[in-house]
Amino acid sequence: MSTEPATPNPRRSSRLFLWLGVLITILGPALYAAQIIQARRLTTPWYLPTSATIGLALVLWSIIKARTITRFALLAVIGLFAVAQWFFVAALSRLPEYAGPMAMGRPLPHFTSKRADGSAFTERDLAGTQNSAIVFFRGRW
Repeated sequence: MSTEPATPNPRRSSRLFLWLGVLITILGPALYAAQIIQARRLTTPWYLPTSATIGLALVLWSIIKARTITRFALLAVIGLFAVAQWFFVAALSRLPEYAGPMAMGRPLPHFTSKRADGSAFTERDLAGTQNSAIVFFRGRW
């Protein structure tokens, strides 16, 4: 009987990182689909590219442990997926340029609003030589 300790197989120990990376990469879009279907919220999914990047790092770690063509292919696919998601969040989720009735040098359109004390407030209250700023709070209180 041999008393030498068994050496761990690097492929077996790196499979955990490989499958964990694939699972975390798939988890991001699944959570986004659940957010849209169940919660009906269309907020920017910052966790989507983050989960793909974490999955990419885990697959890369599994390649460091054991190199196979399949792992390199998965690394390329998940890498492209992560880049596409970062592009989606950074470039495609920007707000459009403002094209409303307000512009420099144009008069204010007619409006009526209420101050915090309940008194009326119109565009005529802003007339004069002083600089003014209007701030609209869209909070939920």
